[in-house]
Amino acid sequence: MSVRKLASIVVSAGVLVSLSACASSPSTFADCGPSGNAALVTAEGSFGKDPAAEFPTPLVSTKAETAQIREGDGKDVPPGGIAYGTVSVYDGETGEALGGDSPLVAVPLLASSTDFVLPFADALACAEVGSRVVMTGTNQQLFGEEGIGGSIAPDATLVVVTDVTDAFLGRANGADQIAQDGMPAIVLAPNGQPGFTFPDTPLTDFRADFLKRGSGTVVEDGDSVVIHYSTVAWGAASVTESTWTASPKIVPLDGADSTGTTITGAVKDAIVGAPVGSQLLIVAPGDSTLVYVIDVLGIAE
Repeated sequence: MSVRKLASIVVSAGVLVSLSACASSPSTFADCGPSGNAALVTAEGSFGKDPAAEFPTPLVSTKAETAQIREGDGKDVPPGGIAYGTVSVYDGETGEALGGDSPLVAVPLLASSTDFVLPFADALACAEVGSRVVMTGTNQQLFGEEGIGGSIAPDATLVVVTDVTDAFLGRANGADQIAQDGMPAIVLAPNGQPGFTFPDTPLTDFRADFLKRGSGTVVEDGDSVVIHYSTVAWGAASVTESTWTASPKIVPLDGADSTGTTITGAVKDAIVGAPVGSQLLIVAPGDSTLVYVIDVLGIAE
């Protein structure tokens, strides 16, 4: 089965979706309490693994509903922030997990505050670390206008079970800092996405400055860090690469580049020593002088 909506955003860190609707627009879900069909779902499987969801079939939903069937005792998912864990998706008619031979059960999930919106993640704004959240509704209500893809009809009922195992910031929240002379000027959009204005003369030496200095845990060599970033060639009118129009990434700071990002070498090394909540402005001269703005959102286990 083709699951375009999910498969198109699977990376080594997992599935990437959005909580932006939680912070800036009306939620798909009316409230955070148990409601309607979601309250009919049980899921007693191991936390963070196969939840073994069960419910009466066929289950027919005409509106999005949610139930927190396991309450977490950890930190809250911050407003506009990131929930990390697993997601499992079931067919409401049959009760079977979607995906055929590769079922969508306990798929790693990094649900984040970006412009890429999958509405089912709205309900995670109510969660704490340790929560198991059930969401029911139509394919279109849970996965947006195009739905999950494949042969699943837009009005087909789906059941989504999410286990929240960690939570991170959605954007840098540290104290503002002043960059060195000659560095590009950075202006942030309301969602935190940076815009660039360049001096006429490109810098010829590597530089790394704090635009915001966080107060969280300091990143160490070997950590896997959760980041938002934008990369642009000096003076260019558009960015080369940006997570802000897709989703944040988990980048290992151990010399490996399995994520396929352009965060490598001295640029990646500059993240080491930054407290969580920081925003870095980095200039890396070369054949083309590249400029990076990196938000340090958390450290993943």
